[in-house]
Amino acid sequence: MTEINLPSWKAFKAEIGQAMFGSRSTMGELMFRGQAIAGWPMQASFDRAWVKADKPARDLAAEYVRYLEFFRLLNARQGRDLSLLSSSELSALAQHYGMPTRLLDWSLSPYMAAFFAFYYRYMTFPQHPDRHVAIWAVDVAGFQTALGHCFDVVVTDASKNPRLSSQVGKFTYARSDQHDLGYELERAELDFPSLFWKIVLPAGEAEVALQDLILMGISPSDIYPDFQGVADYVRLRMRFEGLGV
Repeated sequence: MTEINLPSWKAFKAEIGQAMFGSRSTMGELMFRGQAIAGWPMQASFDRAWVKADKPARDLAAEYVRYLEFFRLLNARQGRDLSLLSSSELSALAQHYGMPTRLLDWSLSPYMAAFFAFYYRYMTFPQHPDRHVAIWAVDVAGFQTALGHCFDVVVTDASKNPRLSSQVGKFTYARSDQHDLGYELERAELDFPSLFWKIVLPAGEAEVALQDLILMGISPSDIYPDFQGVADYVRLRMRFEGLGV
């Protein structure tokens, strides 16, 4: 893994368009993920819950399939036939409505990933002792070659999901019992060098970064074009103006 420590949001903007990723372009060849806490592992919501509950790792994949089929069955009982959806497509649908899944969200845009890192840090974890956020970048083709045996790159029909379209989104889906993608990427780097990067930025740059990203057209109401997104944007503006909301 290549870890890049940058001192500021301004430095990130200056470096992201340079040869940070070699000859790779930032649109299409790479996908990006923002994390509010730089030191967190890359674990999907279902996997985090499983590990926190101290469940046996060998049962993780099978148990997730059981819950996912329960989601499919309950929908069938209410007249929604999801039988033609693959496990990854079904997971994307379930995650969209709040079910913990084995999917991790990614974007083709480094700025979208930066928004998620800074937004959730600023609004949810302002006092966390880890004083940095992280933006991960992964070579898509290299990822599929190195980890295709246990992780899928999932692309769903964005025309049916306005949120996903706004986020230029992709997912990675864990099919095996492996639950820490960062760990697996580090192991894969031994055979596939220059597979992924971790860009670390000070969390204190959140307000500067978010104000800038809003001017770029990346705000909660742009990403989530519904009532929730508008409410979240108003709440963010309140926080900018000193209200502890």
